[in-house]
Amino acid sequence: MSSRCYHSRMTDVRTAWDEAGEALSGLALRLKLHYEQQREETGAETEAAVESAVAKLGAALQDAFDALGEASKDDAVKTDVVRVGQTLTDALSVTFAEVSDDVRKAFDRTK
Repeated sequence: MSSRCYHSRMTDVRTAWDEAGEALSGLALRLKLHYEQQREETGAETEAAVESAVAKLGAALQDAFDALGEASKDDAVKTDVVRVGQTLTDALSVTFAEVSDDVRKAFDRTK
């Protein structure tokens, strides 16, 4: 792979992640605004329940990310990730080859 092609792919990856980050930031802002509006419209009891649920969700997410971080250090997990990636690549390749063949046959019939 040429350095120009590699640089282009890396730029595409960065752009995709930048766009995903912006979309997540926008979603977070909208959720925050809805939460604040809901908080204004509800009583203290409901607010406490929502805050408790949010805290529990945050703790659960932190636990999940901690587990992922630990799992990523495990060589067996790394091997599985590579294997899964390869099987997904293979499955996509076979699927696209089959679709391509079906499309080619469909166009041949219309000629």
